[in-house]
Amino acid sequence: MIIRNGVLLSVNAGDVDARGVLRIPRSVTSINAHVGDNLPGLRYVFLPDSITEITAPIFNNNPELTTVRFGRKLTKMCTTAFARCPALEHI
Repeated sequence: MIIRNGVLLSVNAGDVDARGVLRIPRSVTSINAHVGDNLPGLRYVFLPDSITEITAPIFNNNPELTTVRFGRKLTKMCTTAFARCPALEHI
C-alpha cells in the first residue's frame, strides 16, 4: 500500500489479508481513482472515518467483494465507486 500526504495511491494483493480483508489506515483522507481494481481474493473493504468523499471509481471489477464498511463521516460517493462487483451485498 502506498500512501502519500493522506492519499491512497496504490494497493496490491499483498495488502489483502488471508481472509480477503483490506483495511485502509486512518491516515488516509482520499483515494486515487481505480486504486483497488482487480484485486484477487478481495472480499471485505474497511474505510476509515477520515474519508469524507469518494469522487471516482476506486474498487472496480472485484468479483469476490461482498462487503464495504464506510466510516461515519462519508458524505458523498461516486455511483460507480464499486462497479462490476457482482457479489457485493453489504454497503
